[in-house]
Amino acid sequence: MLIIREATASDAPLIVEMIRELADFERKLDQVDATPDDLLRDGFGENPSFRAFIAEWDGQPAAYILYFFTYSTWAGRPSLLVEDLFVRARFRGKGIGTALLRRMAAIAREKNCYGMRWEVLSWTPRRSTFIIRSAQKCSHSGRQYC
Repeated sequence: MLIIREATASDAPLIVEMIRELADFERKLDQVDATPDDLLRDGFGENPSFRAFIAEWDGQPAAYILYFFTYSTWAGRPSLLVEDLFVRARFRGKGIGTALLRRMAAIAREKNCYGMRWEVLSWTPRRSTFIIRSAQKCSHSGRQYC
């Protein structure tokens, strides 16, 4: 069973662990410098620079999504930017990534964002299907990103 919950300060080590797993998946593990202390300082203080959710499958940490808000001077409204979305290998194919993106879309609507953006690696398996299905649900600007 899937549970999506807001990340707390006690999740900082878990998030860093999954950031490292994501970087390894992207073949860029050597570029990760982030520590739990960095995440505690920047994400869980008085004025957080980012927010995150943890997805659990049957009580096991399965995925995370990390996001923040930018601002469009043309639209005069914020946008939601997904920095990271990572689902651990053994939990893929269960709809967890889609559920996390839906949560982001709900937050974007709640905050009256003009849009939501994320990037997908060009070599990611099932990339084309994922992009097309996801973009069709939220694209209204005519741009190639969501």
